Amino acid sequence: MTKKTTRNGERNGTKPKKKTVAPANMATTKKKATMSANTAKKKAKNPPTKGGNSKQRGTEELIPVTIKNHKDKHGGHPHIIVDNVDNCHVSVGLSTKPKKGKNSPNYKLEVSPLGDGKQSYARRQGTVAPKKEYERPRNGKMTPKDHAKIQEYGAKAKKKYLDKNKKSSELPNT
Repeated sequence: MTKKTTRNGERNGTKPKKKTVAPANMATTKKKATMSANTAKKKAKNPPTKGGNSKQRGTEELIPVTIKNHKDKHGGHPHIIVDNVDNCHVSVGLSTKPKKGKNSPNYKLEVSPLGDGKQSYARRQGTVAPKKEYERPRNGKMTPKDHAKIQEYGAKAKKKYLDKNKKSSELPNT
């Protein structure tokens, strides 16, 4: 015996089951409730920091610094200007690489002074170069810990420069 279906969808005298359809706005209401619950959970896990950017580490105040590109044979790269001596800038170079040259380590910065979100490193040796070799000044921010370390590297470079110039000026002219 085969079951025959009529036009109404009835089978051998039985009525088809009614399909219940939810109102169109009910699905979106459930989604909104779920989304707001998830958002609340995320906010509880990651409270905002003072700076407003949750990606920046630390809650201490950031110190403003001046950054300029130092022109060199490779086209130039950013340097943090630490001090001025004679007609020169005392600066410390920035990098995105943890090591330089013959595997000498760079100092890892907590927050990128450029504000680009990349991991930044500072060269451990400062540079003293004429001001005309620097271009494209811009502002950046550093943590107090990083700023103190950069100042230390800059002070060493400045001392070395002054000692060298002091010795050359003491030599008698013959």
